[in-house]
Amino acid sequence: MSTTPRVGVVGVGSIAHLKYLPILRRRTDLFTLGGLCDASPTALAGIDRVTGDVPRHVSLEDMLDAGSLDAVVLLTSGSHGALAAQVLGHGLPVLCEKPLALTRREIDELPPDPALQLGYMKLFDPAVVTAGEALRDAGEVRSIEVTVLHPSLERQLDYLPSWRPPPIEPPEDTDVRGAPPARGPGRAALLEQALGPAAEPLGAVYADIICGSLVHDLYVVDALVGSPDSIDHAVTWSDASGPGSLEVSATLRGGRTRLSLRWHYLPDAPEYREIVAVHAEAGSVELTFPTPYRLHAPTTLRTTSGWRAGVQVQDHRVAEDPFEAELAAFHDVVVNGAEPRAGIADGRRDVLTCQRIARALARTHGHEIGGEAATA
Repeated sequence: MSTTPRVGVVGVGSIAHLKYLPILRRRTDLFTLGGLCDASPTALAGIDRVTGDVPRHVSLEDMLDAGSLDAVVLLTSGSHGALAAQVLGHGLPVLCEKPLALTRREIDELPPDPALQLGYMKLFDPAVVTAGEALRDAGEVRSIEVTVLHPSLERQLDYLPSWRPPPIEPPEDTDVRGAPPARGPGRAALLEQALGPAAEPLGAVYADIICGSLVHDLYVVDALVGSPDSIDHAVTWSDASGPGSLEVSATLRGGRTRLSLRWHYLPDAPEYREIVAVHAEAGSVELTFPTPYRLHAPTTLRTTSGWRAGVQVQDHRVAEDPFEAELAAFHDVVVNGAEPRAGIADGRRDVLTCQRIARALARTHGHEIGGEAATA
C-alpha cells in the first residue's frame, strides 16, 4: 500500500457533504477518494461539485468487489453492524460512524479486528483533551451535567441558504436512509432484538436519540470520568412537533458521582448547543460544542480552579476540527496498523449503556421490556 491509501465513502448525506468530503478533498496527504456508495442515485449525482470523477456505486458489495480500495468510511445513519462486517470481511480497515450497532449481538458477531475505528470525533477535540487534563488536579468528581438543545437539520443549515441535502430515493429493500442494502436483519428486526415488546413505543427514541445522538455525550463522559455504573431513571416527554425531550439520571464510581443528561429537540431553536459540565471538589470544567455541520467551528472550554491565590477562570476557544484529526488518526490505523482510539469494545460498552437507558424508560412509562435490554 502507498502512504496515501484509497478510501471509499459509504453514505453521502449531510455529514459527508459538509465535513468528511471537504476534508478528504483538501487532505490528499491522508487519503485519495477512491469510491462513493449510496442507495440513492440522486444523492450520488448531487455531489459532483465536491468529488469530481470518482466511481459511484449503489451497492456496497459492488464497491468492495471493485478491489481498488484500501479502507472504507461508513457514514450512513442507523446501525452499522452489518455494513462493518462486510467491510472487515474484505480485509479492509473501517472508520465507522456512531452507533456501531443497535444490538450487542451485531457487535459480538464482528470479527475481532483491531482495524475498526469508531467515529467518536469528540475524542480528538483538543478542548476535550485539555478538559481531561484539568480534571486530574480537581479532586473527586461530584456531578456531571449534560444539556443538548437540538434544532431541526434545516435550522442548523441556515448558514448555507443556497444548499440543502439532496432528496433521497432509496430502493425498497433499504431500511435506513442512505444505506445500501446489507446482509443481516433490518432496522425493525434489530429493534425487536434490542427491546423486545418495547420496540414499538420506544424504538425511535432508542435508535435515533439515545444511540444516534446521546451516545456522543456518553463517550465524552467516559473519556473524562468513566461510564455509568447504573441508570437510575429516564423519562421522555414530547408533543406533535417531533422527538420531544429526554432526561436520564445515572451514577458512576460506585455512587460517588452522579450524571444528569437532558436532550431536547427544539425545531426552531436559534442554535445547536451541547454542554458538558463536570464539577469536582476543587474545580469545574465546562465544554460547549458547536453544531457538527460547520467546518472548524470552535469548541469552548471553561475551566475554574484556585483557592487562596484567588479563583482562576480560563476560557479556551479551540477551532481545530476534530473530524480532521479523526481522519488523521484513521490514516495511522490504515497505514501503520495503529490501535484505534475507540473501537469495537467501546462501541459495545456504549450500546450496553443505551440499552440500560431504554430499560429505565420502559419502567417509567409502563412498557414491557424484552430483548437484550431486559438483561443489560
